Amino acid sequence: MKVATLALAAFAMILAGIPCVSARAQQDAVEPKDEGYLYYESAKRKILRSAGKKVWDAAEQAKRRGFYQFAYEQAKRAIGFDPNHSDARDYLGYVKRRKEWVLDAEEDAKLKKVNQKSSGGGSVESQESFDKRVEDWEEKHLAKANQFVAAKYAVLGADCAKKGLPLQAIKGYEAALRLDPENSKARKGLGFKKMGKVWLTKKQDDARAAAAKATVVKGESPADQLLGQTLNKAESKHFRLEGSIETGELMEICTTLETLYAYYLSDLGEDPTMDVIGRDFTGGRATFVFVDNDKWDTWCDTYGNSELTRKLSGTSNHDAAHFGIRMKEQSNPVSRKDMSVHVAVHLLNYKVFRMRGGAWINEGLSYFYTVKLQETCLTHCVAIKKGNYANPGDEGGIKDWSDTSNWKPNVKEMVRKKSDVELRALVIKPITQLEFDATIKAWSVITWLMDTERDKFIELMDDLGGRSNHVNVLESAFEISLEELDQKWRKYVLRNY
Repeated sequence: MKVATLALAAFAMILAGIPCVSARAQQDAVEPKDEGYLYYESAKRKILRSAGKKVWDAAEQAKRRGFYQFAYEQAKRAIGFDPNHSDARDYLGYVKRRKEWVLDAEEDAKLKKVNQKSSGGGSVESQESFDKRVEDWEEKHLAKANQFVAAKYAVLGADCAKKGLPLQAIKGYEAALRLDPENSKARKGLGFKKMGKVWLTKKQDDARAAAAKATVVKGESPADQLLGQTLNKAESKHFRLEGSIETGELMEICTTLETLYAYYLSDLGEDPTMDVIGRDFTGGRATFVFVDNDKWDTWCDTYGNSELTRKLSGTSNHDAAHFGIRMKEQSNPVSRKDMSVHVAVHLLNYKVFRMRGGAWINEGLSYFYTVKLQETCLTHCVAIKKGNYANPGDEGGIKDWSDTSNWKPNVKEMVRKKSDVELRALVIKPITQLEFDATIKAWSVITWLMDTERDKFIELMDDLGGRSNHVNVLESAFEISLEELDQKWRKYVLRNY
């Protein structure tokens, strides 16, 4: 996140996912004598007074590091919460005269207001070192101050709600979320419900719940006729599943896929009530057929008549949203659900963003949502590299990719050893040339962008669309080279993993 953005007293950013409520505009138009306005301002002065100390703590820490611009901004912010904060007033050059604080022009002129790099031994600190120190201050001090202030705004919102002042309650809650998007009191106050790590509006959650209601389906299907057996069948709003496995499992997978559907659309800025699957063809649902291993050749005679397809674990037709999933001997409920989610993400990438190529982002997003939904990632479109565990230099052998909890430390190890694939190479390679550890890097890069640059990532997905040259789109979106973007990701990994 950019330093200038974090240093502001009130973030200008409008958070994705917050309902478009015109409470602030309505409040600004209210007469000063309005009861709600007067109560909000009065309660705000009382509830947020203690925030002055926390913000001043961040200002002091900035001053010690030579970040004088940030210290100045946070000191001014502190007296905004607590007008009588003597330390902040003294630092800013105020003197008290007849119980009033007056700015001393001479002291104000002496105050340093520009960030300075450290120096020693005749050399000036590098930009990289300076940026790292700023990030450290932001994370250890400014972020904590913002979370404290956000908590106070959430209390203010709840207080206004108790008083029967809904516009003022919304104003307080929204102020909290601008500073701390994860503040649960503010989210709940605005009607959000948390699903995993994502907050959904009531509309989004209602749509997810309604769509997720799976029902058993009777009657013969084309798959029954093709395979010469009667399959169990279940369907929800957007998905239809068939197979010899138990009906209860089919219904559970339907529910998981509908949860994915709501997650995906909500995460990427779309309305989860929108039908992105059925808008291209008559039928309205994606069809997944779980094919017994001994019937796979029969299935491939119709849906994938090639020797390569017969060796694979699935067939796909994204235009018709029709998929075959092969059930090998080791197939189990966890692996079947895992593969269903993986395939469904590929489908959504195509239906929402018209993405056919872009192996790095297609595979990375599939990992992202599979891990998010069930903390597994058993399905991948490339082979895991097998290594010799007795050989310390064999990267394939050193790393255990089977457990997703190992991914972050493994990625951090690769970055430290500088053995991760270059981002430029990752972006331009087709799926047939990607190693498994490269797709894990794709997962990590996408997770980083989703966590820190969500709005820009959504724009990126829109821009990528059916384009084959992702390099130009990425460099244009972030206004830096892929090498510079790669370095930013590596710094993030070393700092956070």
